[in-house]
This record gives sequence, C-alpha cells and structure tokens, in this order.
Amino acid sequence: FKQGHQFLKKREQHLLDQLATLEQLLTEGREKFKTRGVSELDRLTLVISELEGKARQPAAELMQDTKDFANKYPRKKFWIGKAIPHMVKRKAGEFSDKLLSLQRGLRQFQGKLLRDLEYKTVSVTLDPQSASGYLHLSEDWKCVTYTGQYQSDCLLPQQFDCEPGVLGSKGFTWGKRKKKKKFRKAAWWEWPKTL
Repeated sequence: FKQGHQFLKKREQHLLDQLATLEQLLTEGREKFKTRGVSELDRLTLVISELEGKARQPAAELMQDTKDFANKYPRKKFWIGKAIPHMVKRKAGEFSDKLLSLQRGLRQFQGKLLRDLEYKTVSVTLDPQSASGYLHLSEDWKCVTYTGQYQSDCLLPQQFDCEPGVLGSKGFTWGKRKKKKKFRKAAWWEWPKTL
C-alpha cells in the first residue's frame, strides 16, 4: 500500500511539474504574441494615419509619392516550406530541355528561311492593266516604282485604285484580263495566259 501511495505521489509530482512547465510556456507564448500584436497594431495605426493624410492630398502630389511608398513597403517573398518532389523537378528539367531545344530549332529555321529569302530571286512579269495609278512600271514590266502621286488617266475595272498594288505572275508574258462570269454581284477574273 505504501509503495502504491508513493508511486501515486511521484506521478502527481511529475504531472504537476509538467503542468507548471506548460503554464510557463503558455505565458511566454501569450506575452510574445501580445507584444507582436501590439507592435503590429501600432504599425497598422501608423499606416492608416498616413493613408488618411494622403487621402486629403491632391492627386498630383500622390503620384509623386508612389516611389517612396514602394520603397517603404517592399514586396516580400513567401515560400511554402514543403519540399519539391523529385518527379516534379525531373519533369521541370525535361520541359526546360525541350524548350531550349525548340528555341534552338526555331532559331536555325529562321536563319535558313532568311538565307533562302535573301538569295532567291524570281523573274516576275507585272500586269500593267492592274497597276495602281500610284505605281510606275518599267517598259519591260519587271520593275515597279512608287511615285506617291496618282498618275492614271483612265480607271480600268481590274486596276487597283485605292491602294498601291499590281498583279504579277512568274513567267507571265502576255494576255488580257476579261470578265468570265458574274455570281452574286461578285466579278471573277481570268488569270492571264502564260507561255
């Protein structure tokens, strides 16, 4: 009976010690949060008073203070403490590699395309009847020059009249444009004959 009583006394003392430790930790935590709350409340009161003061200022003065405000309250970075899974890291790495490969391929394609466009010349014959009045065609119908002034004496139905433009065809050397048929008030034109 004495041993049981002694065991219960030790157990009671142990539990009382744990309770005292927990009360001390709770008191410290409460004081810590209380001081943090008071300091946060003071900071918010200061910010509110600044905002109330700025609300009374004219708009022109407010625009000048934006840089000061941004410097005073910089952006904070928040980080979630969870670790990034290995599979996500691997997938992100694979995606990054694919993106770099795609960018490299696109650059090579653009380079080849520019080289091809730069060095390929095509012999084109221009149609003088479709040339706008803003354009002057050479006598061999191979070159066109923009004049800036409308120079056409008569307006042909197939002629570009609003915008400077001319029709041309690779290998086109002769032929005339003529109306082929009408369909719902839209005119269809026959392409010039080629050699």
